[in-house]
Amino acid sequence: MRADTRRRYNDLLDSMGKTYGVQSTKEHFAIEEPLEIRLRGAIQESDAFLNQITILPVRDLKGQPLGIQIHDSIAGRTDTSGAGRRAPQLAGAPDGFTYECKKTNYDVGITYMLLDTWAMFSNFRQLYMNAVYRRMALDDILIGWYGTSAAVDTDRVTNPLLQDVNLGWLKKLLDQNPAMLMLEGANAGEIRIGAGTGYDFANLDQLVYAVASMIPRAHRTGNEVAIIGEGLIAWDTGKVLEAHGQTPTERQALRTLDKSYGGKSSVIVPHFPDYGVMVTDLKNLQLLWQLGSMRRHTKEEPEADRVVDYQSSNNAYCFGDFDGVSAIEGANVKFWDGDSWETPA
Repeated sequence: MRADTRRRYNDLLDSMGKTYGVQSTKEHFAIEEPLEIRLRGAIQESDAFLNQITILPVRDLKGQPLGIQIHDSIAGRTDTSGAGRRAPQLAGAPDGFTYECKKTNYDVGITYMLLDTWAMFSNFRQLYMNAVYRRMALDDILIGWYGTSAAVDTDRVTNPLLQDVNLGWLKKLLDQNPAMLMLEGANAGEIRIGAGTGYDFANLDQLVYAVASMIPRAHRTGNEVAIIGEGLIAWDTGKVLEAHGQTPTERQALRTLDKSYGGKSSVIVPHFPDYGVMVTDLKNLQLLWQLGSMRRHTKEEPEADRVVDYQSSNNAYCFGDFDGVSAIEGANVKFWDGDSWETPA
């Protein structure tokens, strides 16, 4: 590490220590409650999609979803002239829907060489913070779409989409309200799109309309949008994307499409499965974090020519209203190639 880099890095650590109210960030410390909210806010602000969903602190490790809105009808009338008693509709999610926060580690190593490069810029501190928070935000989103388990020891080689870090939104829907997740059409394990022999949906409009219609009217807010995978958009428009993988240029922005599908405003969001569809009010998507669970520890590792920033938080993915969201299993989508139904390349 260059001498000027060392000065800037030490200034960064001093600033972090003053912000968090600790003598040294080089020792493992808990982040106090007001600052937790600021830190989570900084992560949320780093991504437009996270700014559209609901990110909330919770006190308990386990509990029921937090209903910010009243998700069922409340209008009615009761004859109270006799023994009749008015029965209010309880706010919040119905019994049976739950969340459970799982510890998530966000550990990043930054080489001396990269720090030396950043140190050439006057906004060194901001470059450092933005890089860390941005990656945390993208990982939160990635887990939200692909998380299927919470392993004791995660493996990014085996699970490059962070499938084993936590239970994401689609997994929560499958486990707790499977009627709202379309797994197949007329043929087992397949959702056939395209005007071929035995199709389920002739086009993307039909598919999105069908998915949106799964949401009971009493659970519709009027702000529902269709989240559509880029592979489906490419197929619908006849365009061929160079790749549908998790590449940074494809997956970093929430984009509103010029064309609506199934009567719904349509968006592309970071990391969403290429052939998936989800219809919901974006505020219905919840990322919960447990108050008092955030930890941080910065450490220099000269033997590896790097510094390391260790952070952790207890997180959970949930819906405010499990009946206010519907989706398909994108992995089951099949397209007609002129002769048969094939899995997208």
